[in-house]
Amino acid sequence: QINPHLFLNSLNLIYQLEENHNPQVKDATLSLISCFRYFVRQKEPFVSISQELDYTNSYLKIQNLTYSNRIVLKREIPFSIESLYVPTMTFLEFVQNSIKYSLPFVESLVIDIKIKAENRNSVSTLIINVTDNGPGFDEITLDALNSHTSIADSSGRHHIGIENYYKRIKNHFGDYADLKISNGKDGGADIEIVLPNISDNSWQNINSLI
Repeated sequence: QINPHLFLNSLNLIYQLEENHNPQVKDATLSLISCFRYFVRQKEPFVSISQELDYTNSYLKIQNLTYSNRIVLKREIPFSIESLYVPTMTFLEFVQNSIKYSLPFVESLVIDIKIKAENRNSVSTLIINVTDNGPGFDEITLDALNSHTSIADSSGRHHIGIENYYKRIKNHFGDYADLKISNGKDGGADIEIVLPNISDNSWQNINSLI
C-alpha cells in the first residue's frame, strides 16, 4: 500500500536539506530510492526477512530526519532466520502504524520487533511480535481489528493497512496464518503475526508446509 504523502514529504525534506547544505541529504535520497524500489518495483508477494529489515530501516531514516530522531527500532531476530521469507509489508505496515498513531503521544517512540521459530500443529512456524511504547488501541478498535471488521477508531480513522495485511496472509496461508492485536501489560500496541516458515519466495502450495 503506497502512501503518497510519504514520497511528497520526503521530497520536500530532501529539498530543505539541500537548501541548507545539510550533509544528510545524500543519505536521505538513498533511503527514499530504497523505499521507492520496495513500494513500486516489488513484484513478488514475499520478501526475505533481511530485505524487509533493510527497507524498514530506510523508511525509518527518512522518518527520523522528519521527526528529529524521535524513533528507535529495536530487534531480536536470530541471524539464522533472516534468510526466510515473509509477505511484503510484514514489518513496515506495523512500523508505519506505530509512527502514525503513537508518535504524537510520546517524546521517544520505541518499536520492538522480535521473531522466533517454533513448531505449531506439526508446521514450522514464525512468531513475529511488533510492539511499541505508545498509548495502544482503544477497546472499540481492538474489538474491530480482532474480529476483522472494518470500523473507524475513536478518532474516526480506519486501519485499512492492517485489514489488508490480514486478508493477504489469510489468502496466502489460510488457517496457517493469524494476526492478533492487543495492548501490552505496560501499555502500547502489541501485534502478534503467525506465519508458516517459508524458505524461498516461490511458495505456492500449502501442502509443502506439512
